[in-house]
Amino acid sequence: MVHATKMANEDFEIPIEDSQSVDVSAALELEAFESGSLTPQQVHADWRLRFWLRTVFFFFALLINLWWDWNVRCMMWQSGREGTGFHLSDKVIIALLTSSIANFLALLTIIANHLFQKQPKKLSPQ
Repeated sequence: MVHATKMANEDFEIPIEDSQSVDVSAALELEAFESGSLTPQQVHADWRLRFWLRTVFFFFALLINLWWDWNVRCMMWQSGREGTGFHLSDKVIIALLTSSIANFLALLTIIANHLFQKQPKKLSPQ
C-alpha cells in the first residue's frame, strides 16, 4: 500500500515553471493599484465595476427576499382558508411571520450598509 502511494506521488508532478506563471499585465495593474498610480481611466473603470456589482448584488438579495416573503404570504393564505387541508398552528404562523420580517429587514440593512459605506475601508498591506 505504501509503495502504491509512493508511485502515485512520483507519477504526478506539477512543473514549477507552469505553477508560478504570472500574467504581466495583471502584475503591473496590481503594482499600480498598490502604489496609487492608477490612470484616471482605470480609476473610473474600477469605480463603475464596484458600483454596478454592488447594485446587482443588492437587487439580487432584494429579489430573493421578496420571493421568500411571497411564499410566506402564500403559506399564510393557504393556512387561513378552509378546505385546503393545509393548516399551521398560531404559534408557527407567528414565528414564521416575525422571522420573515426580521430577516427581510436585517439582511437588506446589513447588505446595504456593508456595500454602500460612507467611507470605503482602506486596505493595508500585510
